[in-house]
Amino acid sequence: MKIWRNIDLPALPFTFAILLLGLFGCGASEPSKNTTPVSLTIQTSLSKEAPFKLFAPVPPGITDLEIVVSEDNNELISDRLSVTPGEPAIWTREVPNGQNRIFTVTASGNGNSCSGQSKPVNLVGQKISIEINMQEGCPPSQSSFRLTINIAGGGSGLVTSLPSGITCGEDCTKLFRSGEEVVLSASPNDGSFFAGLSGHPDCIDGSVMMTSEMTCVATFELAIAGAVSAGEGHSCAWIADGTIQCWGDNGSGQLGDRGTSGSSTALAVPGISDATVVSAGKEHTCTIVDDTVQCWGGNFFGQLGNGSTSDSPIPVAVSGIKNVTVVSSGERHTCAIASGRVYCWGDNSFGQLGDGSKIDS
Repeated sequence: MKIWRNIDLPALPFTFAILLLGLFGCGASEPSKNTTPVSLTIQTSLSKEAPFKLFAPVPPGITDLEIVVSEDNNELISDRLSVTPGEPAIWTREVPNGQNRIFTVTASGNGNSCSGQSKPVNLVGQKISIEINMQEGCPPSQSSFRLTINIAGGGSGLVTSLPSGITCGEDCTKLFRSGEEVVLSASPNDGSFFAGLSGHPDCIDGSVMMTSEMTCVATFELAIAGAVSAGEGHSCAWIADGTIQCWGDNGSGQLGDRGTSGSSTALAVPGISDATVVSAGKEHTCTIVDDTVQCWGGNFFGQLGNGSTSDSPIPVAVSGIKNVTVVSSGERHTCAIASGRVYCWGDNSFGQLGDGSKIDS
């Protein structure tokens, strides 16, 4: 009795083959004189050293096989076999003897299909071996897919991934396992801001499922200052990416960097990413974020508008006004236009709040 054994071979180019083996000597019943029992096994490749043959499992994406035996374009047998990816697929059938028998196999799954056909063979009951090459058009048996990151825009930055593999300051490519989820993160360099991911739809939220070859585009733009405002001892700039940067005196927290140490270089105000304007007062600073006012710094006269008189080195929301379109910081008071009306708060020793009194608010 011939023994077929599995052997380990290096990864080979994808080939989808059909092997038909006589069942003689394998415990099968004696065939009739008019038929030949054959067995069909799906495999991806054959070694060249008989009798060793590598029987590989059904490739991913293949769920059905259709087997047709014909003679002179006349169909003799038609069978459909459901198969499981990763498992061997075996079809056993007695095929009528005769000449010019052609075996056609169609593999399909996930909307893809491909087929292969044998040369005409004569079945007279002897042991036969037929290979059908189905490489053309078959879905590949891939265990990994390529993720490509393209860097775009006038700025610069770094794209990284979890799991690790992507660390790109310029265009790069990395292989990830099929079905693996890759989470992308982007960090702009100084003077730049991250404008978002585009490309394949999976890229937009930064979570990429590796089911095919993917290309994501990470765009970094230059952080160009769109406006600047000078206070008494400090200055602030509104950046086109919606952030605020301040520098100078910081004794009352007017730089908004959570501290009170001055700085001769620009410092980003933490937590501000969607600002539309900036206005610096004597010792405080205000901005508009999402149609509301946020202020930070000195607050002895209530110029931060949050209902207290305590300084704040971080932005605090001004109470009670929405739909703000304009904000302006004075020496120790602030005014804004909201829903077409003027609101002011803080020092009122000269009546600068415009409410007819000289009482701070």
